[in-house]
Amino acid sequence: MKAKGYILSVLAFGLFLSGCKNTPKTDEELENELSIEDIVDADLSGEQRSQEQLMRDTVRVDGVLYTYEIHRVSSDELPQVRGDYSHNAIFFDNTASLRVMRGETVIYSKTFTKNSFSNFIEPDMMKNSILEGLVFDHVIDGGIQFAAAVGYPQDEEMFVPLRIKVMTDGQVKIDKDPLTDTASDADLDTENKELKEKANLEDAGV
Repeated sequence: MKAKGYILSVLAFGLFLSGCKNTPKTDEELENELSIEDIVDADLSGEQRSQEQLMRDTVRVDGVLYTYEIHRVSSDELPQVRGDYSHNAIFFDNTASLRVMRGETVIYSKTFTKNSFSNFIEPDMMKNSILEGLVFDHVIDGGIQFAAAVGYPQDEEMFVPLRIKVMTDGQVKIDKDPLTDTASDADLDTENKELKEKANLEDAGV
């Protein structure tokens, strides 16, 4: 579950918590916003909500223009989660609606929750995480790829990165992002070395 933070860096502008306006922000306001690090270091308490996020843009796939819309909102219906780095803070989970259109024709529309990705997430993380958000990733052969993240509130590293591939015929494939859902080779080498040293000490009767 430990992964590189590039997905969360893309989502960062939408992760700011309660007290933020839902109206579009100026460049100056965005520059003065809290960073993810500010949120992690903050001594939060009470109920915390992610800022509402609405994105709409167009992309070309095989020369044809497609429009996508992503709308993330904090949910009152989903179970709430406690944060690990705060005192008595309760975090509301989010829903993220995705719609992809070709002209006026909707080829895909769905509202995601973290439960939409339960096949790829361990039970403990499912219980203690929230859906951080969903963003456009890049155009793929015959479709559009979006990136999503389900993770612990206030923790940049502990999250599951996911890919949603929407094909131009309306078919959809969801899976984990294999490039970011693994610990670094250095971490794995260190862990293996420590286990080997422990075994050698036990064999020596230490």
